[in-house]
Amino acid sequence: MPSELSQGAGLIAFCKKLIILDYLLYLKLENKNKVKNILTTNRITSHNIFKSNFLSHKDVMALGLSLGVVIFLFDHVHCFEKQVA
Repeated sequence: MPSELSQGAGLIAFCKKLIILDYLLYLKLENKNKVKNILTTNRITSHNIFKSNFLSHKDVMALGLSLGVVIFLFDHVHCFEKQVA
C-alpha cells in the first residue's frame, strides 16, 4: 500500500501535467481563448503560478487581463486542485 508521502508526490506530478487551459475551462471564463493566449505568450502554462507569493494581481493585470479575470485566476487555484484530486 503506498504511503501518504508517495500519494502526495503523485498528486504533485499530476498537477504539474495540467495545462493552463484545463484551469481556464474549470473557471468557465467566457473569453478563455484570449486569456490562454495572453498567459501562454508570457510563459504562464500552469495554474500553479497563481499560488506564488512573488506574482501580484497588478503584474498579471499588466499583461492585459481585467481585474475580474485576475481575481478568478488567483482565488480558485485551491478549489481547482481539490476538484482534480
